[in-house]
Amino acid sequence: MAITEATKVGNVLLGHKFRMEFNGYAPAMIQECDIPERNFETVKYGGAGQTPEVKVAGGEVIGEFDLTVIVPVNGDERLFWQVWQDEVIAGDCTVYWRDATLIQLGPNDDPNMYWDIYDCWPKKTKMKMLKSTGQNEHVQLSITMACNDFRGRV
Repeated sequence: MAITEATKVGNVLLGHKFRMEFNGYAPAMIQECDIPERNFETVKYGGAGQTPEVKVAGGEVIGEFDLTVIVPVNGDERLFWQVWQDEVIAGDCTVYWRDATLIQLGPNDDPNMYWDIYDCWPKKTKMKMLKSTGQNEHVQLSITMACNDFRGRV
């Protein structure tokens, strides 16, 4: 669902200008998203009274990130996260790893900034809210994602 299709869920995206696309699947409507954290382990050399210890960077560690996603109660989009987690249960990462692009939209709904997230998958999902607004109903999900890498795009 693109921003222009937000009317499917009662235009709840008014003021929320993010979307996330997974390997060509329909874009998810994102209300909140943490960017994954990048850390480097610290390795120390030296010591034993000879020289001061020196710290250098070790391996890179990419953290998990959280999404708040809006899903319409009716339609195929409501099952997307459940089906994806069913693929994770099968245990074959070549099936459940997906690349994603997080897109921030500008004032005219034109793409403004991009982040590419590699080999991600839903680690945990929780239903936050069921809501009816007029004749439109939607579900708000809180999703914890794991990934192997991410990069901002210029």
